[in-house]
Amino acid sequence: MLNEKDEASLPIFKHIIKYAINKVNSNSTGVNFNYEFEEYDGSSLFEVVNASCNLLTKDVVVVISPDISNNIANQADVFNSVKMPLIASAATDSYLQTAGRNQLYVMAPSDLTQAQVLVDLLTKFGWTKLSLISSDSNYGIHSATTLQQLLIERTADVTAEEEFDASVYFFEAVSDPADLYLEDILKNVVESLDRVFVLHCEDYYGRFVLEEAYNAGLLSEDFVWIVTESIVSTPQSLRVRTTDNNYYFPIYYEGLIGISLYVDTVNPTYRDFKRDAVSSLAGEMKGSDITPLVAMLYDAAMLATTALQDNINELTGTVADARCGNNKWAAGKDIARFLTTTNYTGASGSYNLDRNHAKDHDSQYRIVNFIDPGTGLDSGFSGIGTWTTAQGLKITSGDIQFLGGVKKTPTGIADTLEGQHLKVGALHAPPFAINANVEGCKEIECWEGICPKIVKRLAEDLNFTYEFVEPKDKKYGLLTKTESNPTGEWDGMVGDLLKKRIDIIAMDLSVSSQRRSYIDFTFSYLDSGISVIMKAESKTDNRFFFLSPFAFSTWVAIFIAFALISVFQTIFGKLSPFDQHGIIAFANETCCCKSCEDPTDDSAKCLATEAQKEINADSISLINAVWVIGGSLLGQGGEPLPRSPSGRMIVLTWWFFVLLITNMYGANLTAFMTLDNQGVPISKPSELLIQTDYKWGVRHESITAVLLENNIETNYQKLGSQSEDVPSFHSGMEMVDEGGFAFIEDTLWLEYYIFDSCEIFFLLKYREEGFFHDLWNEQGKRIEERKCGKDSVGSDKMLSFQTLIGIFYVLILGVLVSVTLLILELTVATIRDNSHDGKTTFLERLKRRLKLAFVATSFQRKRKGRRSKLPISPLPAISPVEPEISSENQEENCKV
Repeated sequence: MLNEKDEASLPIFKHIIKYAINKVNSNSTGVNFNYEFEEYDGSSLFEVVNASCNLLTKDVVVVISPDISNNIANQADVFNSVKMPLIASAATDSYLQTAGRNQLYVMAPSDLTQAQVLVDLLTKFGWTKLSLISSDSNYGIHSATTLQQLLIERTADVTAEEEFDASVYFFEAVSDPADLYLEDILKNVVESLDRVFVLHCEDYYGRFVLEEAYNAGLLSEDFVWIVTESIVSTPQSLRVRTTDNNYYFPIYYEGLIGISLYVDTVNPTYRDFKRDAVSSLAGEMKGSDITPLVAMLYDAAMLATTALQDNINELTGTVADARCGNNKWAAGKDIARFLTTTNYTGASGSYNLDRNHAKDHDSQYRIVNFIDPGTGLDSGFSGIGTWTTAQGLKITSGDIQFLGGVKKTPTGIADTLEGQHLKVGALHAPPFAINANVEGCKEIECWEGICPKIVKRLAEDLNFTYEFVEPKDKKYGLLTKTESNPTGEWDGMVGDLLKKRIDIIAMDLSVSSQRRSYIDFTFSYLDSGISVIMKAESKTDNRFFFLSPFAFSTWVAIFIAFALISVFQTIFGKLSPFDQHGIIAFANETCCCKSCEDPTDDSAKCLATEAQKEINADSISLINAVWVIGGSLLGQGGEPLPRSPSGRMIVLTWWFFVLLITNMYGANLTAFMTLDNQGVPISKPSELLIQTDYKWGVRHESITAVLLENNIETNYQKLGSQSEDVPSFHSGMEMVDEGGFAFIEDTLWLEYYIFDSCEIFFLLKYREEGFFHDLWNEQGKRIEERKCGKDSVGSDKMLSFQTLIGIFYVLILGVLVSVTLLILELTVATIRDNSHDGKTTFLERLKRRLKLAFVATSFQRKRKGRRSKLPISPLPAISPVEPEISSENQEENCKV
């Protein structure tokens, strides 16, 4: 049976059958065989059935058909009804050999095996995103289904980055390939981002599909086309006829990748067959006409005749009773037994038609590359690798040429959007996307807002066109799981994206780990969080509101610091030899008036006595230090201030500490006064859970609800699980406006919608806002520009000691620096001390100085009266030099 639609193959098939039968008869000593050709229009089911019934009237015993799977299925149904054996030499449909077709014998490996070859080839080159183009015939549909099934199975075993993503396009299998309508398919393919295509269809459609794809610009550099066995095994179907009836291969085939049945051309049996066939049919066949399908057709005829020759004596029935509609042919059972018990090795390989030894168990394929367009079949496909059931895929050539003459393996991923048309998922959600009140409008002029402006800018920069598509359910996208569907199904824009109704989503789509496991996200262009808003109910009274900014621990720490700094200031004032107390105390105890008189003064005043009049013992007391330190704490002054470096250092540190503390106190007090005036009894998330005045809620099935329920914080999980379901955003805002309700929602949405409401304000934030770019400032309503202020109460919590501990660290550091300076002061003053006899050590002098610092004050009081009674010897006014006094007299005077 021969399909007249195979114009290029039809004469070759006839020649090879004639050659096979003549060869058998020439070598036969007994039985002679005849052949009968039945031609039909394979595009018509009626013609196929009619031709099958007509053939049964010609006393046949075995039918051989090199037709495609669709027609083989119809022929098998006819012949099986009368028990007529049918050998299909080329059909590959995995679904052909059903239980109702036990008289059908398939020689070629099934499409399931070819699909395995395809998947291995795609995996080898990393081409995980592809489009499958096929006819809508049974052959095409079954092939596509088989390939999809394997891709899904392979995807289950790989990581998310390696998942296969296949789009399937079917064209109508019209009777005349020249009438193929591919415009819609190619339009969708051009607008997609796919760069790898698998063409799986009947051989006579291949040339026309590739021609249309070339005209659409899909056979250029960076594209990959893989054609399957039905096309590669009959390459003559790809040739184009010229006006003078010559044939050639178009140059744009150069770089095609193909899969074909493997025939060992080095095998002596094949070489003998090819040589003898060409020489016996001189002028009718060329060597290039001996394709794998031709070799398999020859082997089909040889297998059938061999089986009959070996078993002819066991044939019990006649042939004349095989008719459509008649009783089943008795001899059919015998013929079937002959065929299934015959092992045959021929030009194309070894065969056993027993279904338990199907060809799939030992299949071989050849991976080919179209690299040399020309006029002959030999100038087309060349082998670059093999695939076997046992060893899998092996690429044996390192010199593979891809479309456009490219040697480097294409990535299979589009690296440009130029010329593409994208379907952009969008939803009316001001200010991000605003549909101009036109239901279902896809025109870009109907859309305004932040996201449409971003898409417009991208389209201008990347040179693509686009349209907006709204989800039918008006949702962003949530995964819903049920008992009947435990894996879940996505709705909204995410569902549209996964189902390829849209190409991208351009909206304020929150990123979650669940969504990220299904779709890819760009970097965020705005950073947001979750906030709670509520309406102020009434004012509250807090008589001790001024204590609210700081926690109790902070107040205790401040007063401890105040007391310690006062003590340190007192100690430093006494110990420092460069402060006024240390200077005068040391002078009083180490100098007598005779040696410490002012020579420039006519009254010859005693320096020590005069200094004592100026010093006030209370100036270095603890009470005075408390006054000075406390005055600075409250923003007031205090006297006297220290003169020594160590004393001044500790005061400067205290002033810096006071500056930070007072500023923080003032800022937080303002927030608490706002909270108090607006009557909000809630200051942190956990308080919503322990109060009864306010209910709270989140939008049903929103990303906010998902984030709360899956939060690692227990309180946030409770907020989500115990919240009320709010049907929509506007419903939530209405519930807030009615009072007694807190609405938990995305921060940016809340900022936009409460801009003109001064009664509604932020209660708290779970995450601070990030950077808002110019589009948000232009399109959005910034909350800080509200006429009634920002009204955010998310930062009004008490400041604890742990929060402010860094400031106390600064204070401690200042004290340590001051102690260091004091030690240096004592060291320097002790070294420079000349009020000794030169025999005392450094430590002795230091000890005396420290002792004088603490006893001098009381000693001064006791000696004050006695010192005022001492006589003062006037010095000559004309002499600025102190009179010489003997050491003996000086010592005596000091003793006095």
